[in-house]
Amino acid sequence: MDSIDGRIALLREIVSCAHNLYFSEYDADDFTPIYNNAPHESAVYFLLSMDIINESLVNPNESLLGNVKLGKPIVQANTLGMTWICDLELRESVPYKIHVIGPAFTDDFSVRNIEQKLDERNLSVRVKSEFMDFINQLPVISTVRFYEYGLMLHYCLSGEKIGISDFSYPEFTEKRVSEHTEKPKPVSHGTFLAEQRMLRFIQEGNLQYKKEMDKLISFGDIGKLADKDSLRQAKNSVIVFVTLCSRAAIAGGLPPEIALSLSDRYIQSAESSESVSSLTEISRAMRDDYIHRVFKLKTDSGISPKMRQACDYISLHPEGKLDIHALAQRLGYSDYYFTKKFKREVGTTVNEFAMKQRIQRAKELLNEKNLSVSDVSERLGFSSPSHFGDMFRKATGQSPGEYRMSFN
Repeated sequence: MDSIDGRIALLREIVSCAHNLYFSEYDADDFTPIYNNAPHESAVYFLLSMDIINESLVNPNESLLGNVKLGKPIVQANTLGMTWICDLELRESVPYKIHVIGPAFTDDFSVRNIEQKLDERNLSVRVKSEFMDFINQLPVISTVRFYEYGLMLHYCLSGEKIGISDFSYPEFTEKRVSEHTEKPKPVSHGTFLAEQRMLRFIQEGNLQYKKEMDKLISFGDIGKLADKDSLRQAKNSVIVFVTLCSRAAIAGGLPPEIALSLSDRYIQSAESSESVSSLTEISRAMRDDYIHRVFKLKTDSGISPKMRQACDYISLHPEGKLDIHALAQRLGYSDYYFTKKFKREVGTTVNEFAMKQRIQRAKELLNEKNLSVSDVSERLGFSSPSHFGDMFRKATGQSPGEYRMSFN
């Protein structure tokens, strides 16, 4: 049972005790089918491919292959509301197979909606009837349980234990996923205790939150906040999350004007987002930002109120060039005294601190597809896009374009 094949076989048997869930395997080079335990394996392949590969099902077009090779499980949904989890098997560090669990529904599904979508494919009556028979046999599984099977699959393939937050959610076409293919959501509506536990991490500035945050995903769901629009549902979820986090940060000691200004900024970024994957990034960045700010506030006892005020001002005004003279005057200091005092208390120069805030803001702006890299550079006051690119790469190890592609 030490081999990958043996572990996967055991996983199939374990899952089959609870759900009639299908497993399949595909060649990592060209996505040709290798194994499928579904009674209609061609249907599984067609349904998985319908929103990824063009209608000939031969030439990949921005296909699953490139996304699954990111090295973590991906969640793929089609416009019929079905969901799969896909992961990569490596042999001697070389992509060997793509393993797929599904399809399954993670919410109630509309038979009428599925029939309409199949009609768009111009299928014959016989083929459409066969598809509908197959679809009606598919399981409806809670999202958390389905994702837990994905965690098990990844462990079988790599021996690596990860969390649900490590999943990625690529969007392969410009089509909006139907109302049934929403961002991952837990089994039941969010509970008060789970919500309080999550917000306590922020209020305490607890930097050990990441492992615990994955556990919290399984406690509850925010509920349905938009009808028949998965992107709107995700945006509303982020807005609610931002609002809760900002209040928890205030309770943790972050000045209300800082917390609420940050809240406004993250909500604006969410509204400008055009994909669920970028919303996930915004949500994580916002959560991390609040927790680190509260942590810094609680631990930086050596920073005077005026230097804290300077840090807050710089972090809230990352766009455009920082006027150190105006900031020093605002605090009642000379330029020389202010810069020396800032370096002594904060541990970095004013310009270095300001650059860090500009890079953080750049990450947020790169989530917005309507802004080009040049637009972001100009908005943040860099002398040129190339200078912006150099500074961004120095801080993150990626170019702005590479960063944007990593989650869009």
